Amino acid sequence: MRRFNNRLLAAAAYVCFLPALYIILSDARKDEFLSHHASRAFYLWVLEAAGLFGLRLLLMVLYDSFRILPPFDFMFVPYWLLMFANVTIAVLLFFNYSPRLPFVSDWTESVIYK
Repeated sequence: MRRFNNRLLAAAAYVCFLPALYIILSDARKDEFLSHHASRAFYLWVLEAAGLFGLRLLLMVLYDSFRILPPFDFMFVPYWLLMFANVTIAVLLFFNYSPRLPFVSDWTESVIYK
């Protein structure tokens, strides 16, 4: 069974960006469990940031070119769903269940186990 501190730190990496960055940049990355979850959480955070940037860029182009301003409530639904998925993964990980994400898990395993 994993140590409580490791599970808590890995779960926090999914909820907030800073623990994932801390694990990746410190000696904690030597622990296989922590490095796997930190790289997976970091990848999800990068996807979220890129998605949010792309959404903002799309809104800017739509407004500047066509003077169309879609309702913000509906535009940010995918972003909030991804945030909810991150929190759900963190809660499952905290209770010692590690879900496998199809594309993200394959990418992190290829990076870690090279």
